[in-house]
Amino acid sequence: MNHAVVLVLIYSALVVLIIGISYIIYLFKEKDVELQEDYYGLNFNVFHTIKKEEYNEKIIKKILKIIKSSINFVENNYKLEKNYLKENKALEISKGEIKKLNLKSKIDDESIRALIRLGCVFMISDNK
Repeated sequence: MNHAVVLVLIYSALVVLIIGISYIIYLFKEKDVELQEDYYGLNFNVFHTIKKEEYNEKIIKKILKIIKSSINFVENNYKLEKNYLKENKALEISKGEIKKLNLKSKIDDESIRALIRLGCVFMISDNK
């Protein structure tokens, strides 16, 4: 290939990349999401049902810790159960603990399930 063609392709790719990043930033601003508030990239997608006044890093951390502890509890105590049963048990435990936070807004079950599934993916497997 000619050097001029390669150079044009590189510049074209760079322009497309800049336009793509600009469009993503535009979408965040359009939906009133501030990038520094997006905790692990999950807030807008998973915690969309939490009201603005309850939407802070402290509460999100508490919710994530509750889900993590419920996953660990279920994995330690229900090892021989099928995965969907363990997921349902972790969901029940998580919902009960999240209710204790006395949030005014309700986090839907699908959001909690998504976090449980993500948490399970990142767990260290003891299968060798």
